[in-house]
Amino acid sequence: MVIAFLRGATNPPPDSWFTRVETWSKTVHEEGVFVNVPDEAEEALVFLAPETGGAFSTLRTAVRGKPGAFVRAAQDLVQASLDRARLEKYLEAVREISSSDPEQLKTRTTLLARSAA
Repeated sequence: MVIAFLRGATNPPPDSWFTRVETWSKTVHEEGVFVNVPDEAEEALVFLAPETGGAFSTLRTAVRGKPGAFVRAAQDLVQASLDRARLEKYLEAVREISSSDPEQLKTRTTLLARSAA
């Protein structure tokens, strides 16, 4: 696992903002991981990477080379998560309406869809 901190789309993070975590080690398994957040950090990313030669340095080089791509990807993932949560709430409401009042299903799902948009 690699933990990286970002400070905007145009500012590459320094090498010290990357932490390699050997998740299979006994200490990590028993105690977890503690990472200090740098003062200027705006976002944190967690990468799951295989333990192969160069995985850590490859990730670090990629993030430092194009921090904006990773900032945008993180923002897109947050938006997708919010959209999914809204969709789940909508479906939950539809299920509740269909079981409690099937006659009102069309009217209420139309209103729910408008509010979800």
